[in-house]
This record gives sequence, structure tokens and C-alpha cells, in this order.
Amino acid sequence: VFRRVRLLKHGSDKPLGFYIRDGTSVRVTPHGLERVPGIFISRLVPGGLAESTGLLAVNDEVQEVNGIEVHGKTLDQVTDMMVANSSNLIITVKPANQRTVAHTPRRGSFSRNSAMSSGSQQSHQSASDDDRYDQDEIRDLTAGDSLTDAPLSHASSAKDEG
Repeated sequence: VFRRVRLLKHGSDKPLGFYIRDGTSVRVTPHGLERVPGIFISRLVPGGLAESTGLLAVNDEVQEVNGIEVHGKTLDQVTDMMVANSSNLIITVKPANQRTVAHTPRRGSFSRNSAMSSGSQQSHQSASDDDRYDQDEIRDLTAGDSLTDAPLSHASSAKDEG
């Protein structure tokens, strides 16, 4: 079961308040357990918009960014995808409580301080069941980060995101 969350930018510089990281999850395959790399939410900013909605949680695994699968992509690539779609970001996650987790960050992976900024007001609908997606709308933008927990922000970007 996946959850699709829609984040809309509305001119405010207030970040959504979550960070992303590299990690590894364990999947059951016909050949037994298999460790696979993934992108995960590493933390939520206390009192931030993401935390207040209850739609995203630490260790949720990011599946898609605006309909594009993130499997096989680096943290840097996923960060770029989120920044590029920051005005209307749709992030699909597999909630942490619905999967077996082997939470093993890749230590030497990535260290970039880039960021997205966003708007403020929020509203949301119910979470999805089975393969049906309901869009949870948050009127704000997401912040994600590397293992170093640096927030994504256009203003403090290590490279010019435009």
C-alpha cells in the first residue's frame, strides 16, 4: 500500500519540514530475502507542516516523485527531481509501518546542501488503500536532505537550482 502526497508551493519560504536519506530495505523475493537500496524520510522537523499532517513519517520509503520511480536513482538525483518539481510536488511513499526495514544508511554516499522552499496552508484527504491512490494535499513544499540532514533550500543550495 502506497500513499501519494501532493505538495503545492504558494510563495512562502517556509519549508515543509522533512529530510531524505539513502538507505537499504529488505524485500522478500522467490530467492529469499534481498537487500535493496532506497530513499527514505530521515526525520521530520518538530512542529513543521509535514509532522502536523501525519501523512509522512520517519523511515517511509520514497517510491516516486511526480510519477517517476526513484528505484535505482541516487539521493542527488532524487533531490534534483524534488527541486525541479517544487511548485507542484507529488511524492509517493511506502509507509514505514507497512514494510520490513533494515535501516542501514550508506555512510559515504552524498553530502550536498540544497533546498526547496515553499508555501503554507494545508488540507488533506484520506490515505490510500490497496493499489488505489488518494491524493493528500499539503499546501506547502517539501524539504529533503542527505545523510547529513542538511535541508533542501533554493537559497542555500550548493549548486544553483534556478
